[in-house]
Amino acid sequence: KMGHFISSQHAPVAPGQYTPETAVTDRNTGKISASKSSIVVPPVSDSLGISSIVRVRNFAPKAANEPPSLTTEDPFVVSTGKISPGLDDSVKGGPGQTLSFFFSVYVPPGTTTAPELSMEFYKGGQLLGRGAPPLSPPDSTGTIPYIATIPLDSFKPGPYEVRFTVTQNGKTATEKTKFTVE
Repeated sequence: KMGHFISSQHAPVAPGQYTPETAVTDRNTGKISASKSSIVVPPVSDSLGISSIVRVRNFAPKAANEPPSLTTEDPFVVSTGKISPGLDDSVKGGPGQTLSFFFSVYVPPGTTTAPELSMEFYKGGQLLGRGAPPLSPPDSTGTIPYIATIPLDSFKPGPYEVRFTVTQNGKTATEKTKFTVE
């Protein structure tokens, strides 16, 4: 009732399928909650790729006088700040409401041009609309972190799917996620 907290732990893992299990105990009420999920870590590729899509709960911009990080193991730390991922798939819709997603695009080594990004929105399997926002050039590691912010003004309550597709030099990579507007 007093607020929330975010706990992060990073561990390098080899490619494969993992099943993280989490349990939390509320010491005041004695209630226990547990969850299990499945994560697939793909092998490193020299081809065009896109990470899993994460809903953004909060973004904390980097302070103007804060020095740049030299290296970080945290995939949610980008050059402009830190992303706190959202854990639920529901969002309040209506005028002035937005929904943000974060993902990274990975380009082949030596690539200096940004791939093209397209977004498609579906409801009940029917295409509602699409967009093609520009991507910045890749950083020195071949990564392009991206936050897509979507205005929810015209989204009616219900389940939706968004697909992000990147293309470059005849190669394509696609990821999709679902969300519900309340």
